[in-house]
Amino acid sequence: MIGHPLRGAFTADHAPVVSGVLAVALPLLVVFAVLGKQLVAGVMAGAVKG
Repeated sequence: MIGHPLRGAFTADHAPVVSGVLAVALPLLVVFAVLGKQLVAGVMAGAVKG
């Protein structure tokens, strides 16, 4: 017999998992990189001083 008969039941195919993580994370990183200054400015504008 070639290979282990239960290999598919106990191993994960990592390519779809990695592509899904990248598909979710990359747009968030791009938005944060583009709008980072506005985000920080908004947080600082709402800070209570004094």
